[in-house]
Formats: sequence, structure tokens, C-alpha cells
Amino acid sequence: MRGLLGFAFHEATMIVPLRLVFSLLSVIALLALPIGGWTSADRPTAQSGPLSPAEALRQFRLAPGLRLELAAAEPEVESPVAMAFDEDGKLWVVEMR
Repeated sequence: MRGLLGFAFHEATMIVPLRLVFSLLSVIALLALPIGGWTSADRPTAQSGPLSPAEALRQFRLAPGLRLELAAAEPEVESPVAMAFDEDGKLWVVEMR
């Protein structure tokens, strides 16, 4: 049975729920945006070039009780594409060479 605009009845009834879902997702996405904009702490700073691994470690802000360690850096690892820890806690890195 053909309904409004030539769609079958079940197709026409699906258009309204899909529009409603899309509208709700759009509103949720807009509400998730930061209202106040960027703060000065969040604003990116101009860099003259890439940071060394030691300088990059100093740039991280960690919560009290957490620590950050450098596991590998160039030239040990070049073009990493994946990484994983095994059951012994060893870090494995896959490189694209």
C-alpha cells in the first residue's frame, strides 16, 4: 500500500522518528559545547618546533598521585601505528616501515 509521497506505509512512518532522533542528537551535541569558550590555560601556544621527549613530559598536567614515564622515543620507535601491553606488562609497539 502506497502512502504519502509515494512511500510505502512503513517507510513513511520511519521518517518522523528518524527526524526526531537526528534533532535530539543535534541538540545534545550543541549542549555539549563549552559555554564559556576557551580559557587561557586551554588555549594552544605557538611552538617553534617539536618538543624533546623530556620537554613534552614536563608539559603534562597530572592529578596528584599519578606519574608519567617515557617508554620509548625516536630513534627507538619511528612511525608507530599500534601499541599494546601483554599479560606480563611488557609494551609492544608496531611500526610502519
